[in-house]
Amino acid sequence: MAHNPPEPVRLDIMDNLGLLALNENHYYGGHTYPYGVYDPEDVFESMKDMADLVQRDRSHASVWAWNFCNEAPHTTPTQTRQSFP
Repeated sequence: MAHNPPEPVRLDIMDNLGLLALNENHYYGGHTYPYGVYDPEDVFESMKDMADLVQRDRSHASVWAWNFCNEAPHTTPTQTRQSFP
C-alpha cells in the first residue's frame, strides 16, 4: 500500500487472492523537510480518519494490521506524547 487508505476494490481483490494488506492512514500535519511546509490537519482529525478507515475496512480478510501516521517526525517519546494529548 502507499501511505494512504486503499481503494475498497483493491482490498476485495486482495481478499480473493489471499494476499495481506497493511491498512494505514495518511501522515497528519507538520511536514517539513523534504516536503516543504504541508500541514493538512491536526491529530484529532487524523484520529477520526483512522476510526473511519477501521470502520470501513474491518470486514476485509486481507487486512491484518492497521498503521497510524507512521511518518510522524517524532524522534523521542517526549515529542510523541506532546502530539497526542
